[in-house]
Formats: sequence, C-alpha cells, structure tokens
Amino acid sequence: MSPNGKLLATGGRDKTVKLWHVETQRCFQTLSGHIGRILSLAFSPDGTLLVSSGGDNWEMQKNADGRTSYFSDGDSPVDRTARVWEVATGENIATLETSGMVLGTAFSPDGKCLATGANNKTITLWCTKTWQPMTTLDTVSFESFAFSPDGSRLVIGGTWPEQRIQVWDVETRELIVALSGHKSDVESLAFSPDGRLLASGGFDGIIYLWDMTPYL
Repeated sequence: MSPNGKLLATGGRDKTVKLWHVETQRCFQTLSGHIGRILSLAFSPDGTLLVSSGGDNWEMQKNADGRTSYFSDGDSPVDRTARVWEVATGENIATLETSGMVLGTAFSPDGKCLATGANNKTITLWCTKTWQPMTTLDTVSFESFAFSPDGSRLVIGGTWPEQRIQVWDVETRELIVALSGHKSDVESLAFSPDGRLLASGGFDGIIYLWDMTPYL
C-alpha cells in the first residue's frame, strides 16, 4: 500500500508487478522486467517510487490427491535484482544487481536509503540519489528487517538456528547488539512511533517487546 493509501502494488509468480487504484479497484500499470517471481515490494516514503525484487521460478503442480505443490527444475534462471520504478510513469529508473535473491526491501523513513536483503546473509544499503551501494552488512540468515523511525537503526530478525535480533547503526555500519529470546524464526519486527520500543513476532508463537532505549 502506498503511504497515502490510494495505491496498491501486487506481484506474484507471473513475474509482473501491478499497480492498482484502491478506490476504483482498477489496475493502471503493469510493470515487466523481472525474470523470476516477485518476492517483495516497497513504496518510497513520498509514494513516488516503488521497488520490487525478483526470485526463483517455482512451478505449480496439482497432485493426484488434489493438493497443490510447488517445484523448481533447478535450471530456471534466478532473478537477483531489485528494480526501482517511477510510479507515475511506470518507468524502470534503476536496476540494482545483488549477489543473491532479494527476499526483502525497505526504505529508510527519510527516503535517502534503501535496504535490500538477500538470501546469502547480506543486506545492502543503497543511496537513493545515485542508486549506488553504500555498504553491505554481513548478517544472520534473516526473515525480516526494519528501520527505526529516525532511520538511525536497522534491526534484522534471524531464522533458526540464528534466531536472534541484530541491531545495526546505519551511519557507522556497526553491529550494536544481538537480542536473544525467540526459539524459532523472527518473522516480523515493528518499532513504536518514538523508536524506544521494538516488537518482534516469532514462528515460536511468541511476541516480545524490547526496550530499545539503551541502543539509541
């Protein structure tokens, strides 16, 4: 959903991204270029840009018992890019090449930085003015990540057996602390508006609330 709530972006196994007017429920843009299924979508804070990421090419198959399963033949190309689109025109203004499938994308609150997280335990921070990489963080295998409201911190939720939460300083690119508690994948992360509280939801069925004051 766009920041003003008027647009919705969708993407799937057809390798395209569609932009919809929420009020009319009509698609007004179909964005093509990815060679793999769409894994993530993120609007810029001002709503003028959309970033999408591609992945592998899983095929759907109906089993004899009526159930649906997905498989990959291993030879299909894997999309290791994130594409930046101008919402108004549908123009692909930048294609960001990464070293792995981009599982997640997130803009910093001020829109000056884009984070892309790949399946090889790396998160790359990109300058949204030049679309050049600023740094790459070597992280845990992750399920989720989020910027703090002031953009100074990036938190990363790890997957089992590294199911800890890493807190990074965006400016210095240093790991501040790793928070342990979840027994399985950390699937979601959200800050309070003042950034002093972090909620984490895990596959273990537990939601933790963390005091972030010591790490600000």
